[in-house]
Order: sequence, then structure tokens, then C-alpha cells
Amino acid sequence: MEELRSTDVLDREIRADSEKKAEKILARAEENAKAILSEVQERLVKAKDDIDAASRKRLDVLEKNLDASLPLEKQRYLVSFINDSVVEAMKNYLENLDSSKKEQIIENLVKKAREITGDAKVSALACGSLSKTSAEKILKNVYGQSCIGVEVKTKSGNEVESLFDYGVIVSTEDKRITCRLTLEEKTNEILSQKREQLALALFGGRLPE
Repeated sequence: MEELRSTDVLDREIRADSEKKAEKILARAEENAKAILSEVQERLVKAKDDIDAASRKRLDVLEKNLDASLPLEKQRYLVSFINDSVVEAMKNYLENLDSSKKEQIIENLVKKAREITGDAKVSALACGSLSKTSAEKILKNVYGQSCIGVEVKTKSGNEVESLFDYGVIVSTEDKRITCRLTLEEKTNEILSQKREQLALALFGGRLPE
């Protein structure tokens, strides 16, 4: 009997010792798990902070680029708007001119062309709404007998004539020199010389900002 009691006591001591060891192992495992979870959470927070910082940096760069580009875009728009407004005003002015004044503009252009072609014989094509009769009169006034003929420029199937096509194309007999003398050339000449003055006059002395 005494031997059985000793065996029971030993068994209980072994179980108790085993339970204590198991509890310690479980406790350490739980602590390790908490430590790992905490480290993972810290890494996630750091990763999120790094991503947020990178995103903020990219947004700052984007914002700076936008701030830099907007004034340029605004300036381009204003330049385009002012130029289009001046061209439209020129077009309206030319549209309201009577035929004799438009013919006089073309004749003045032909006189400048005569300085280039000299005494060479020339032929011409009437363009836009300028009639062949009017073109012949202009060429005879400037070139006299050096003008050997005037024809009407034929349009291609899809060609759409505009006000600025009004005028003549003058070519020397040997075709070495060809001058396009239309309202478009006159408009471009005026714009190249007096664009700013025209814009100021159009906008009442103060350009839009």
C-alpha cells in the first residue's frame, strides 16, 4: 500500500510539473505571438506612412507642376484669343470694304510685285471673288503691255474659297517667279507690322490678362 501511495504521489508531481512547463511554454508562445503581431503592425504602419509620404511627395510635385504650367496655358490661350480676335476684326473690316477699295489693295500689292519681276512679261490668275475683268484692269494698270494674259483660277473639287483668297497670282513668262497677291498676304503683312497696335485698339487700349 505504501508503495502505491508513493507511485500516486510521483504521478501527481510529474503531472503538476508537466502542467507548469506546458503553461510556461504556452505563456512564452503567447508572448512571442504578441511580439510578432506587434512587429507586423508596426511594419504595416511604417509601410502605410512611407506610402503616404511618397504619395504626398508626388502630389506636391504634381501641384508644383500644375502651378507652373497654368500660367503658361493661360498665356497661350490669351495669345491665341487676342490673335484670333484681331484676325476676325480684320476679316470684318475687309468684308465691309467696297469692291473698288479691295481692288486698290490688290493693285498696290501688284505694284510691289513689279519691283521683283521687273520688265519680265507676266501672266496672272484671278483668285477668289475677284473677276477676270477687274484682274485684267489691275494688271494692265501696273504692267501695261508686259501682261500677256489673265485667266481665272480653277477650284479643285473640295476647295472652299474664303474672303482672304481675293486677289491674283502673278507669274513671269518663264515661271521662275510667282507671286501670290491676295487679301491674305495683305492681312499677314499688316499683322506682322502692327499686330500689337491693332490689338490695343481692338481692346480699348488694354489687353486682357
